[in-house]
Amino acid sequence: MEKRFEDDAFMHSLMKNGGLERPSPDFTKNVITLIEAQASATSHTVYKPLLSQKALFCIAFAFVCIPLAAYFLPTEPNKYIASINIVWNTISSLSIPEVSTSQTMLYAIAFLGLFLMEIPFLKSQLLKKD
Repeated sequence: MEKRFEDDAFMHSLMKNGGLERPSPDFTKNVITLIEAQASATSHTVYKPLLSQKALFCIAFAFVCIPLAAYFLPTEPNKYIASINIVWNTISSLSIPEVSTSQTMLYAIAFLGLFLMEIPFLKSQLLKKD
C-alpha cells in the first residue's frame, strides 16, 4: 500500500515539474501545408471500369444472340423437352394432402417466424454497440 502512495507522489512531482508542451507558432500552417501536399499528390484518380471491354462485348453479344436464337430456332418439341414434360406432368398430378389450421394457429406461426427472424438482427445491433 505504501508503494502505491510513493509512486503517486512521484508521478505528481513529475507532472508538476514537467509543465505543458507548447507547439511551435506556425504548427497549424505546417500541418495544413502537409495536408494540401498530400491531397494534391493523391487527388489524381485513374478511371478503371468495373467490367473490361471484352466482358461488355460478351454481354452485349449474349443480349443480341439469345433473342435471335429464340426467334430462328425451330419450335417443334424434341425428345428431351418431351421427357421433361412427362416428368412435370407426373409431378403435377400428385396430390398433396390438405392441411387445415385455425386462424389463431396461423397468427401464432407468423409471429413465431417474425420473432425468429428478428433475433439475428438484434444480435448484430448489440454487437455493433460493443
